[in-house]
Amino acid sequence: MIMDSRISSATYFNQGLAGMTTAQNAIAKAMQEISSGQKEIRASSDPSTTASLVELDRSVSRLQQYQRNADAADARLGQAENTLQGMSETLSRARELAIQFNNGVHDDVSRQAMRDEFGQLRDQMLSLANTRDERGDYLFSGSQVGTAPYASAVSAFAGDTRGLNISVAEGRSVRAGWTAEGLQGALQTLDDMASDTSLTTVDAARFDSLVQAQDLAITLRAQVGNSMNAVELARADNEGELYGYTATLSALRDTDYASAITELNKQTLVLQATQSTLARVQGLSLFNEL
Repeated sequence: MIMDSRISSATYFNQGLAGMTTAQNAIAKAMQEISSGQKEIRASSDPSTTASLVELDRSVSRLQQYQRNADAADARLGQAENTLQGMSETLSRARELAIQFNNGVHDDVSRQAMRDEFGQLRDQMLSLANTRDERGDYLFSGSQVGTAPYASAVSAFAGDTRGLNISVAEGRSVRAGWTAEGLQGALQTLDDMASDTSLTTVDAARFDSLVQAQDLAITLRAQVGNSMNAVELARADNEGELYGYTATLSALRDTDYASAITELNKQTLVLQATQSTLARVQGLSLFNEL
């Protein structure tokens, strides 16, 4: 009878120790979740949730990259819009000056003053055509963003005509780089009028080159506006998807503080009860030995 009692006491004691370990682990888990703000999720115990979290994290990361691309495209587009406006204004002044150059009788001093201004307009156009973005990439060299479109006002266009596209959403990209090849005639005209003192008029072909270049600047600016609208739409769509994904991630990963605190209190009571039971069992064991 004494032997049976000892066996029963040992069994209760071992079960109590196991219960204490379980309660202590549960308390540690609850405290960790409360302090970190995130649930403890392990692939071994919850493979489905773990797989969902991995996929959601990938989706969020992809959308965040699209948003960074959209920001970069937006900055580039804004700079392009300002540059093209500057081109249009410069070419408009060049046309006015060409008309002035052709009208009336001018002495050498006034003609030289106009040639000097043609030279200034040439330099402005060359600088605008070779505009770089904040990363140092050229805006108007097509896809050859590391190559200046024009080495000088009389050099050939060094870029290409492919343009540059930037991905801003799933399956969507926007044009964010253009070709300035069509400006070559205008640059040549401005250089001719600035440097060739034998010219006393701006002929029709040269004047047309200024008109065509201004038309190109206006057309490109409209394309830039379309791209800016597309970026805004893509950014709004990305934000909507990000909100949904982050809300789902929060529901799966973030600590439910009310539940965690309830579990902590519950397991604390279980631990205290188990410790009390073990103390009684241990006391009975000593009594039986006596």
